[in-house]
Amino acid sequence: MARGLLGVAIAVLITLAVAASSAAAANLSAAPAGDGTPPCPIADPCDLATALGAAAAGDVVSALPGTYAVASVTVGAGVTLQGPGSGPPAVIAGDGSGVAAIVASGPEAGVRDLTVTQRDFAAGVEIAAGALGDRLAVTASGAGAACSVPIGGLVRNSLCRAVGGGNGVLVDEDTAVSGGSRIVNVTAVSSSDEGVGAALLVRSSLGANLDVEATNTIAASLGGAPDIAVGALAGSTADLQLERSNYATLALVGGTASATEPGTGGNQEAEPSFTGASSGDFREAPDSPTIDAGTAAAAGLGFLDLLRNARIAGPAPDIGAYELQSRAPLPAVRIAGPHGVVKAKGRFVRVSFRLRSQVAGASFRCRLDRSGAQPCSSPVSYRLRARRPQARHVLRVRAVDALGNRSPAAVARFRIVRRGA
Repeated sequence: MARGLLGVAIAVLITLAVAASSAAAANLSAAPAGDGTPPCPIADPCDLATALGAAAAGDVVSALPGTYAVASVTVGAGVTLQGPGSGPPAVIAGDGSGVAAIVASGPEAGVRDLTVTQRDFAAGVEIAAGALGDRLAVTASGAGAACSVPIGGLVRNSLCRAVGGGNGVLVDEDTAVSGGSRIVNVTAVSSSDEGVGAALLVRSSLGANLDVEATNTIAASLGGAPDIAVGALAGSTADLQLERSNYATLALVGGTASATEPGTGGNQEAEPSFTGASSGDFREAPDSPTIDAGTAAAAGLGFLDLLRNARIAGPAPDIGAYELQSRAPLPAVRIAGPHGVVKAKGRFVRVSFRLRSQVAGASFRCRLDRSGAQPCSSPVSYRLRARRPQARHVLRVRAVDALGNRSPAAVARFRIVRRGA
C-alpha cells in the first residue's frame, strides 16, 4: 500500500512540475528599436539581445518586423527565436564581426521564419548540436558560409545562399569528435570559382569523423566551384550521404572523403530551373525537374516550406526549400456522349462517353454522382438502372498530366427515362 501511495504521489508531483513548466513558458517580444525590459511584452518590446538573454528553456522570442543590426546573438537550449512568419520580415543583419549573426546551440534550440544577411568572413547562421533552423532565408555576401551546421545540427526548408566566396552550407569540424549533421529540403547556392566555395562543403580535419545526411536538397554552384565538395584531412573522415537531392558535380579531397555519386541513390543531375536566379529568386520554375521529386520519408521533413506553404503540394515533396503550389491549369476535358435525356427500354441501360484532352499523354479520373473519383479511360461506360419516373446523373471528368496536375472538371448531366414512364 505504501509503495502504491508513493507511486501516486510521484506521478502527481511530475504532473505538477510539467504543468508548472508549461505555465512558466513565456513569449518575449523584440523590436529593432525596442527599449523595454523583461518580460518584454509586445506593447513594450525589448531589443533582441535583451529578449534572448532573458529567455529560459521553453520560451519563445518573437522578432517583430524590421532590420536588426547585430554582431552575433545566441539562442540557448530550449529557446526559440522566430520571425513574423508572414507579412514584412524580421531581418537579422550581421556586421561580420561575430562567429555568426545567429548562433543556436543546445537541445531544442530553434530559429525559424527569419531573413538573415551577413558580410565579411562570418557565417550567417550557425545551427549547432541539438538545434533546429527552419524556414530561414540566409544570404552571405562575404567569404563566410550562409548556413554553418556543426555536428548535431539540423537545417530544413531553408535557402542558404553565398554570393561572395563562401558556401551555401558548410559542415566543418577540426576537433577529434564524431557525429553528423542533417539538412532537409535546403537550397544551397554559391557563386565562387574556387573549389572550397562549393554550394555544399563538408570538411573534417585533426581527427574529426563526420557523417552528414542531405535529403531533398539542391546544391547549385553558379560559379566554377563544384556543387558539392567533401574533404577529409589529417587523420579525419568525412562521409556525405545524399538522397533525392539535386547536384551534378562532386569533388572529393583526401582518401577518407566519400559521398553519394551524382545520379545515384535517387539523386538528380539535371539542372534545376529557378524563377529568377540572377535576381536571387530561387523558387522553382514550373518546368524544374525537382518538382515532386523528393521523398516524404525524410526524417524531420516539416509541414511547411520556406514561404510557409504546404510542404507537400503534389504526390511527393519538391526538392529544395520551396514547394511549387500553383501550376498552370490544364485545359478542361471534352466529354462526347449522351446529354439531357437517355431513354431506356428495360430496367438497365448502358451509357458511354468519349473523353478527349489537349494534354499529350494525359490520363483521366472520372466521378459519377457521389462516388469517389476513379482512374478511367476513353470510352468510359456505365450500366445504370432505369427508374420511374426518371434517374438524374452527373459525370465529372478531369485530365491528369505526368506531373500529377489536374484539369478543371468537365461535367455531363443526363437523366434516364424509362419508356412508358
